Amino acid sequence: MKLSSQQQLLLLIIAIILGILIGGLVPALGEGLSLIGELFLRALLMLVVPLVMTSLITAVSNVGEAQQLGKIGRTTLGYYLSTTMIAVVIGICVVLIIRPGYAENEADRIALRGGEILAEAPYEIQDQTLTLKTDSFKRQYSDRFQIQLIDQPDIRGTITQSEEANTLTVTDWIDPNQDSISPKPTGLGLKIDLVANASTQTAEKREIGSVVHDLLLMLVPRNLFHSMANNEVLPLISFSLIFGIALLSLGEKAAILTQFFESLNLIIMQIVHGMMALAPLGIGALIAGRIAEAGGFIAFIPELMLLGKYTLTVILGLLVHGGIVLPLAFQGFSRYSLPLFLRNLSPSLTTAFATSSSSATLPITIDCIT
Repeated sequence: MKLSSQQQLLLLIIAIILGILIGGLVPALGEGLSLIGELFLRALLMLVVPLVMTSLITAVSNVGEAQQLGKIGRTTLGYYLSTTMIAVVIGICVVLIIRPGYAENEADRIALRGGEILAEAPYEIQDQTLTLKTDSFKRQYSDRFQIQLIDQPDIRGTITQSEEANTLTVTDWIDPNQDSISPKPTGLGLKIDLVANASTQTAEKREIGSVVHDLLLMLVPRNLFHSMANNEVLPLISFSLIFGIALLSLGEKAAILTQFFESLNLIIMQIVHGMMALAPLGIGALIAGRIAEAGGFIAFIPELMLLGKYTLTVILGLLVHGGIVLPLAFQGFSRYSLPLFLRNLSPSLTTAFATSSSSATLPITIDCIT
């Protein structure tokens, strides 16, 4: 029995709520359910390549006239560029208003990144283990953080784990040249901060010309099968458009091949319909697993609070763009009812929320609009 859009939405909302509660309150159960969520996510990603290629080839080959295809292409490109520019402006304005990364001093900046400064804390070091004598750390740290000794400023180490409230273990103590070094056994003051990403440290400022150059190269893959294996959608789109245009230009000579892709597209969409029936279970399990992986509510909520202003900035920007700009654009260019459109698109929106993957959401989106 096929569920209505309202029933699908209700089941998805219930699944999301249950996933949040299970992952937050019973992390062990959430970790157990994560396998179901990952299988669902992998199944969606598995469908991306065949779905993109068959749907585009079928759509282009059935346009009717090449002139009509050009009109559709110009409209699509204009819509994409204009909404992207509006989104950029909204993002800049929201960031300038909220200033999510602003801090008055170094201590506040480090605290914003989840670290801390203990300027007057006496410590002792034995091999790779540092122990605070009288103080304790505010939180537990992972290998995303490094420790720097304030009284020995040229010595730092990447944290492997924080075992107790006053103890840290590091991989190795190193100097600015990345050479191993032995620190003094006792000292005063330390600083814990995020490890700078290697790609960030070595990143070069790129001009717009080089960005456009790389983007154009991405449109034409050296190896189409490599792009398929890596779910690189952009080169697949360009190939599918060219292939569809070629079918369109051949007309009746390629009718058999056109029918083949139409049938293949129907088969893949039938699989997507089946995936939709499993969406509440898969999405609920995926959310439960992700929150459990973060440590449940006990660890997840403090992390969320640390990112409070950043989270507010992102959500506010998305609400303005998705709740005002895009609905206005829809009303201006479409004759359909906006509430009906949103209700039918709700499975796609909830899938995007759960997976944080546009590629994984693509099969559900196409199913919603067909």
